[in-house]
Amino acid sequence: MHSHFTFKTFLGFLLFISVCASGATVDWGLECKEGNGTACQKVGDGYLAAGDKTGAVRFYSRACDLKLAPGCAEAGSLLERDGKASEARTLFTKACDLNDALVCADLGARAEKEGNAADARKFHIEACLKGAGGSCLFLGSLSRKGGDAGGAKEWFIKGCAFNHGDSCNELANSENLEGNRSVAQSYFYRACSLHSGPGCNNLADTFREMNKPTEVRRYFALACTYEDYSGCSEFGALEEIAGRLSEAKKWYKLACDRGAAEGCRNLGLVARKEGKAKEGAALLAKATSLLKSGCSNGISQSCVDLKAMQEGGSLSRAPASSQKTQRN
Repeated sequence: MHSHFTFKTFLGFLLFISVCASGATVDWGLECKEGNGTACQKVGDGYLAAGDKTGAVRFYSRACDLKLAPGCAEAGSLLERDGKASEARTLFTKACDLNDALVCADLGARAEKEGNAADARKFHIEACLKGAGGSCLFLGSLSRKGGDAGGAKEWFIKGCAFNHGDSCNELANSENLEGNRSVAQSYFYRACSLHSGPGCNNLADTFREMNKPTEVRRYFALACTYEDYSGCSEFGALEEIAGRLSEAKKWYKLACDRGAAEGCRNLGLVARKEGKAKEGAALLAKATSLLKSGCSNGISQSCVDLKAMQEGGSLSRAPASSQKTQRN
């Protein structure tokens, strides 16, 4: 370890030796030397607790060599923080090869940002097959954009099976397109129960079609809670219709502050009605700006809504859909 022994170093050493439930003392350093990857990981934790990153990387790397994925991931993270991107990438790839689904998903997301579509797809496939639902969602969305509805549905099925709420939501959308309304509703339920904001939003829409106002209110409120902020705006609209304008404005503002264009638009229209022309114009301009940004980033509904705003029409929200790639 360090040549200067400190109290912090001593605390690190305490992690190297522990007492089992049976009362036997375990020397993790010796266990590591004898080829126990978990022991190497614990020694790495001890070095890291002592503030010795070099020692931590050494033992995490040893754990990685002994085929322990967390060791690869921890060593990679420490090296990346020190600016050693190439070495870190090698270790992250090893972690992915050792079935760390979340590391595979992260590598896919990185490749996507770098514009490397082939690697993005490759890593997301590995991640999805290993249980990362967000990667299944990514692959399903990619297939859908490519016109392969059947392939998209298969990826969404996998993601939903891994309890990924937004994948269940997209699976429900696929069932809806095939005319399977009752099946779709069951998946919207599942999506919402898994805290998918878009799933709750779509579930509220299905209840609206069934003329069940209590459920509509409940699920738009849940959509808002689960960070689909168009749900906040929709709930605000229900409050405005019910004559509770002050409450409606609170929901519209929440939606607008979180970047939901329809919240800004609705709040702007209320301001106009109240004779606050300058405030209303600013809010409508913000709504337009948000839609332009969404449209330029490939969100087709933003393009549709932008055109509607420019032509003075109303925004007719399409069934909520999430294209986010999530790691869980």
